[in-house]
Amino acid sequence: MAQRYVDADCNIGLILGTGTNAAYVEDKAAISKLGAGSKQGGSMVVNMEWGNFRDESLKMTSYDHTIHANSSTTGQVFEKMISGKYLGEIARLAVLDAAAMGSYPTASESWLFKKDGDCDVGHLDAEIMGLVEQDTTPDLRHVGMVLETLEKAPPADADAANNAKAWIRKSRPFVVGQGSPSVTSLDERRHVQDLCKAVSTRAARLCAAGIAGICLQAGYKGNVTVAVDGSLFEKYPLFGDRVQQGLVDILGPGPASKVSLKLQPDGSGVGAAITAATMASA
Repeated sequence: MAQRYVDADCNIGLILGTGTNAAYVEDKAAISKLGAGSKQGGSMVVNMEWGNFRDESLKMTSYDHTIHANSSTTGQVFEKMISGKYLGEIARLAVLDAAAMGSYPTASESWLFKKDGDCDVGHLDAEIMGLVEQDTTPDLRHVGMVLETLEKAPPADADAANNAKAWIRKSRPFVVGQGSPSVTSLDERRHVQDLCKAVSTRAARLCAAGIAGICLQAGYKGNVTVAVDGSLFEKYPLFGDRVQQGLVDILGPGPASKVSLKLQPDGSGVGAAITAATMASA
């Protein structure tokens, strides 16, 4: 709603943060639930609640099934595959699985790959994954610093754990030559980085599939702006680029070039204010 107020091409709104959801403009004639109302013409905004999407065409890995089975929420399957809350947990389970098969035994012992009690997710989060992905040093020393800062002995309490994560975040960009990794091997660091990239790229491409599905369902022919709010889209390295590339791969270069992803900070709050003001003046 916030982007639509200034951009008539904005037909899709998307949240990509800790959670995810989408809404889009649909012709009333295409909405059977409206009954007789669907014959009145015009269009309306449809709240998809797309985090709840689940279909046999949505291929889930063993990690997705584990997260879903252990989750405190019974639905939200699509959300658990693409939102910021769960990306770290998918990567954590993949690292532990690889460790069980003999890969990177040292890295898997890091506190970063542990989970407390009945929590839905472990200590690894999307922000730390982003730090891991950003490392372009030849020996991946920044990845090593992340793993070694949160080493085998877990922090004494939650505050200590949060302080350790805060130190990593505040150390960006890392000083060249600092923190040369010695505990983990280069192969371990490379594999952890590759896993983070694979998990985040899958999430971006699933998001692209959802956007493409909306465009095809609604039959949009002209330019389409997708207003996006949320920390995952705003802050995760290359996430938006990967969504855009996914649209190219699904729709083709021509149609995809008509779909623009635009960051709309606090879109939910601004949109709610615009809607309230509109209703009050009606």
